Amino acid sequence: MAERLTERGFRCHATAVAKLENNERVLAAEELLAYAEVFGCSTDALMGRPASPGADRDFVLRRLQGSLDDAARTVRVALRDVADRVAEATQIDLDSADTEVIAAVRAACTTLDTDALQLAACGGAVAERRAGDHQEFRVQRIVRTARKDGGDA
Repeated sequence: MAERLTERGFRCHATAVAKLENNERVLAAEELLAYAEVFGCSTDALMGRPASPGADRDFVLRRLQGSLDDAARTVRVALRDVADRVAEATQIDLDSADTEVIAAVRAACTTLDTDALQLAACGGAVAERRAGDHQEFRVQRIVRTARKDGGDA
């Protein structure tokens, strides 16, 4: 478990996990998020709470955003590698025997570059949606609090 948490950017030692499992220490909020990611569930589900559509939705959208960002990054890295190989192939194609293949690879790279931009744009749209959901949730909470306190929000 400690390794899986560390892979997700949360430094953790096996002794800390063991103490947590034995109820010898309290779970920090940052750890809760890391554990939820490791187990692939929301923090509410991890804590045994009933499903909360808002929290579960944010969790799913956060994972979608991360996957989109990772996919766009992976495509861009691969495209840089392919561009380097195309440059090498162009340099050794002195008799122009590989011109068609090189042109086809360049065209495919252009398409993939456009796809990577679309993936990144989708990730941005998901991020905006999540931010909007958070803002809407905050406004709803303020209104509910004001109503409970007897105000007219």
